[in-house]
Amino acid sequence: MKKLLLVFRTIFIAGLVAGSTAAHAAEPMIFFSDLISAPKSGWDSSQPNKGAIVTIWGRNFGTQRGDSYVTVNGTELTTSSDYKDFWAKTNNPVPFLQTITFQLNSSMSNGDGTISVSVNNKTSNTIPFRINTIGSIYFIDVNASGGTGTLSDPWSDLSDFIDEMQPGDVGYFREGIYDEKYNGGKSNIWVRKSETWGTAQDPIGFIGYPNEVAMFDSWTTGNKSNFNKSVIIEAYHMTIAKLATRAFARGIQVGRYGRIIGNDAIGVQEKIGGAGIIHTGSDGVKILGNAVHGGRSKDRLDHSIYIDGCQELAANEIAYNYSYDNLIDRGPHFVDNHQQNRCKSDVYQKSNHWHNNLISCEADASRGLGIYDLSWDKGEANEPETGGMVQSIIRMDTLYFTTTCS
Repeated sequence: MKKLLLVFRTIFIAGLVAGSTAAHAAEPMIFFSDLISAPKSGWDSSQPNKGAIVTIWGRNFGTQRGDSYVTVNGTELTTSSDYKDFWAKTNNPVPFLQTITFQLNSSMSNGDGTISVSVNNKTSNTIPFRINTIGSIYFIDVNASGGTGTLSDPWSDLSDFIDEMQPGDVGYFREGIYDEKYNGGKSNIWVRKSETWGTAQDPIGFIGYPNEVAMFDSWTTGNKSNFNKSVIIEAYHMTIAKLATRAFARGIQVGRYGRIIGNDAIGVQEKIGGAGIIHTGSDGVKILGNAVHGGRSKDRLDHSIYIDGCQELAANEIAYNYSYDNLIDRGPHFVDNHQQNRCKSDVYQKSNHWHNNLISCEADASRGLGIYDLSWDKGEANEPETGGMVQSIIRMDTLYFTTTCS
């Protein structure tokens, strides 16, 4: 049977995640960004030299900008108009990270580069970033009428963006309640695997507009079943970031190499027999910086973040998420589930990495974690004929709990 190796280091705390050691408290650190590739122009006809708006998450950005600045592909952003939100904003949506939101411009170098931030004459680490030359920028506003997808004339139907999107494109969703069932099915967003994909270099982005709340609400759509979900993306290389969801069932799901970044996900509302507020069964998925809360099913089969399937191509990373105020009975908040026949006998499971997450069980005396190993129901009878063990490695380090988690 398959062998499971679990690397597990847990820290119990009563408060929030500290994020960095005292020795490095003054050094700015970037952990991740929403977009990893975006166009540097095309924001609007009145601002042709302005490009996509990007957010970074990290620590030690200070409390106000002053003479601090972000550098993108060698270009320093030093004017106030470069920034589109409060400098070092907190609770966006997790309380233990800070964010900086800035706009690309046409002076930046095309191609692969980096993002860094300089605070009090200290420069942070860098994270990769790509200025693409193929992407376009679109806008969707549920309160608009018709539209052409521009900033001044946004689409009202998000299906228009799904029909138009190409690798490298970014769609920004304006303030409003998106409670219709778009693009068929019963979900607020459903992007089928048969529709356009992003690429590894140039993903497609579904992004919340700065300082506005675009809420995808599948709770009010009427037909209450496990098919009523908020944002379901089956296509590959797609980014879902800075949106809000309120789900009757599953809240956010992405396909292979997808990114779920900085969303405010409100959980399963009634007992339906098992769901993850954020879910994936695919390879190479990043689930970073999301607030996952408000689950009211009181069902032990419901979870905040649920990973299933078998990651044979690339591991998933689940980090900097905050799970709180979820009534899920004694069920675990975070689940890594590879039981039964989800993996073939000749598959080597990649190393999913969970780190720097905060789980609060104060609303309900429940379990923090559930790990189910990669065994086959029929045991060794299904071993590959070549013999040998198939080894799985699941890394769970620097996890943080409130003291009420069991």
